[in-house]
Amino acid sequence: MLSMLARAPLDPNIFTHRTYVVSSGDSFSALKATEFEKDLLEQHLPPASPAVTAATSKRGPIPSPPTTLQKRRRQEKKPEERKPSDSSASKTLSETPSSSYTIITVPRARKVHQSFLTAPVSTLHCLWACINVLRGTHPDQQPQKGHDISSPFPALTSTGLSPPTTPYPNIILTNGPATAVCVILAARILRAVASMSIFPLCNSFQQKPSQQSQSFPRPQERYLRTVFVESWARVTTLSLSGKIVLPLVDRFLVQWDGLAGRSSWLGGKSEFVGALVA
Repeated sequence: MLSMLARAPLDPNIFTHRTYVVSSGDSFSALKATEFEKDLLEQHLPPASPAVTAATSKRGPIPSPPTTLQKRRRQEKKPEERKPSDSSASKTLSETPSSSYTIITVPRARKVHQSFLTAPVSTLHCLWACINVLRGTHPDQQPQKGHDISSPFPALTSTGLSPPTTPYPNIILTNGPATAVCVILAARILRAVASMSIFPLCNSFQQKPSQQSQSFPRPQERYLRTVFVESWARVTTLSLSGKIVLPLVDRFLVQWDGLAGRSSWLGGKSEFVGALVA
């Protein structure tokens, strides 16, 4: 996964917050995700301004004092001309990326050499943890700086067009085995529950009708879009996880042309995109 992200045009200004879901006991993946975020931040740091460098240098040139004519011209300038525009200020802020990511640990869906009799119990445990992750209620998740999770209306940006912050992710990118299946299944459950708000059992996930205009957008409208990338080692046949999630995901990507066009009787079709890790 990190190898694919390293080759992708991942812009922190577009994907402002990244969440990495790892299985319990997989501390190596969590460490690699931290190193990836550090490299990502270093790649998108803006270059130092020459004027600032000259001002901070000990032996830098000392600016000459302004003349009387220059002072008079500065005083004659209108306040609007001296004040920077809001668009330039917002552009400067948007061009300065910040490292905003979360690493969440969920229980393993099935441990190594675990009995198939107890695997459904651990899988349900992992599924419930993934539902909490997508809803933003997992214990490892903390409210983002500057946002109040209890308020549906965060502070607006300088343009005044910022949409309400929601706990749902925009895109879910997966390529793993059982944990990826649980994440995709959790996304489908939340989208299905959001579309069936007429049933009383869905009240715990939905807002009251009088609060819908001030609540978060429903998950199926803009969020929880799922993408599954089949393993590079799969050349002629799909993996078991791929066969399960093929009718569930929004896009199913394969890295070998022999798997292009594979479909399921429940729906879904694979897309050949070429090698993503080689």
